[in-house]
Amino acid sequence: ALVQGGVTGLLIETMGVKREIIAAGRAAENVRMPYIVSLYCKGDGSRLVSGELVTDTVRELMNLRHPPSAIGANCGSIEVVTGTLRAMRGIEKELPRIVYSQGYKPPDEGQSDPDWVWPEGATDPQILGARWQDLGAGIIGGCCGTTPETIRQIRELRDGQRQLVV
Repeated sequence: ALVQGGVTGLLIETMGVKREIIAAGRAAENVRMPYIVSLYCKGDGSRLVSGELVTDTVRELMNLRHPPSAIGANCGSIEVVTGTLRAMRGIEKELPRIVYSQGYKPPDEGQSDPDWVWPEGATDPQILGARWQDLGAGIIGGCCGTTPETIRQIRELRDGQRQLVV
């Protein structure tokens, strides 16, 4: 039904459990459609929210008959998604990387009315985008808490030598 409806690709995003990620990849294979996987991680970014290693998950995805067209991280703090990009650097088969973090610092535990702000030291989206590019990200965007101004500043990173999609 997806193909007949004109869908040409899938974004499998905010995935935090390895078996679900692999199942989604296999489903995309079955409909013979290109797909992108975006991981949902925790801590230093090296583990999915389920606790499984990012590297193990990505390696298993790479062993599918049709691996994803790109892989990355979303729905985490700036620090977490940056850590996920770092964790993926050593994978033997490189894929294009994507990243789109939350633009705010998550509330402290137990806060009912959070005041979400950009974390200290991450207030310049161009510095952040450049760091992500250096970690291999070619598709950079924003999740909750980012603004059109944030995306405009990240987009200015395009320099003609590296292709960046925002």
